[in-house]
Amino acid sequence: MIKVFSIILLVCLISQAGSEWRENNPMSDARTGASIIFYDTKFYIIGGRNHTEFLSDIQVYDPATERWDTTSVPEMFTPRANASAVLFQDKIYVIGGRNKRGACKEVEALDLKTNQWLVKRTLRGPRSGLTAQVYKDSLLIFGGIDSDGYYLDKVEWYDADNDIWEKLSHKMSPPRVSMFSFVFNDSLFFSGGFYFSPLNSTVILTPDGNWRNGMQLAMARGDGATAIKGDSIFLIGGESVNGTTDIIEIYNTVNREMSGYIALPGPRAGHSAGVWNDTLYVFGGYGLHSTDILSSVIVYHPTITGMNRGSRDDNLPDVYDPISSYPNPFNDVSNIEIFLPLSDNIELKIYDIQGRLVDVLLEERLPRGKYVYRWNINSYGIRRLSSGVYIAVLRTSSHIFTHKLLYVK
Repeated sequence: MIKVFSIILLVCLISQAGSEWRENNPMSDARTGASIIFYDTKFYIIGGRNHTEFLSDIQVYDPATERWDTTSVPEMFTPRANASAVLFQDKIYVIGGRNKRGACKEVEALDLKTNQWLVKRTLRGPRSGLTAQVYKDSLLIFGGIDSDGYYLDKVEWYDADNDIWEKLSHKMSPPRVSMFSFVFNDSLFFSGGFYFSPLNSTVILTPDGNWRNGMQLAMARGDGATAIKGDSIFLIGGESVNGTTDIIEIYNTVNREMSGYIALPGPRAGHSAGVWNDTLYVFGGYGLHSTDILSSVIVYHPTITGMNRGSRDDNLPDVYDPISSYPNPFNDVSNIEIFLPLSDNIELKIYDIQGRLVDVLLEERLPRGKYVYRWNINSYGIRRLSSGVYIAVLRTSSHIFTHKLLYVK
């Protein structure tokens, strides 16, 4: 049985669709695959690509004034998308990526004191969709894909004193590209991404240099964005086997569980994201199709995240299960029960552990109340399902909730 936290109640109490989201001043040019750095109260949106070309410019966004500066930072020498950017030793490093020539191995660093780009030693080989992190005062790179389409499992570190990249003995298993990534308690977390197909697994590099498995995403996906607010890690959007998704999962570093789900106003991948003043900012990316490249900046003020209580409807119970099931584990038939605190447009769908759509149980508007739906393994032409974990996804007009079902034959 899945453990349902009271935070799920708090997340679902926003009654108006998209009421917490608003649009800010857009970028001057639509772009996807841009890198992002937050420095000195401003967001640096670096490179990417638009409908016709790969980009080398840097757009600087001031969230306090909602204004863009497109001229003060010089352009990179190498236009690129799907690079990784990281703040290291008072410089913004832009590493790898891809452009019209294929995957890149170029490394550039913006000296924040002189506002000049410096050409650094190239990578040992080209990498696109890689992740760079500063770990124990060292700059490391993980994952990615080369120009021939091979996934890269090698971990490299940058010797800044000698301006050279060195290979480490650590290898990422499985290798992955375009993953979610963050650092917590001197451990590195890598979630989702792609390895031939979207992944829902997490691997963690611990302080002792060992790898271990971590939490699973509710939906296998990659090419999303990661943002950190206090104890909450936002894993935002991305591409799944069924296309671009609007799901945002929230990982709570206190209880080390996925403790909430919200939704973007629409599906989005290839975007950049960050947090300023307790507010989540999402920049660009693409919508339903990779050609639907966006210039929009959308903003969410999460009044209820992590362990925050926020406001609530006092007529509702303190412990609230928006979705549950019985029996669970089950054989052949499970009853999926949902409770709606408000009238809303509802979708109830079943996915397998890889994020593939298995069944659609409900798509309609319902009044407030409790409902029970029977999921029969032997119905709807899905007789060949294998034993294992399945995910019931309850989608309201503004939020997403998940529930694990264990099918045993």
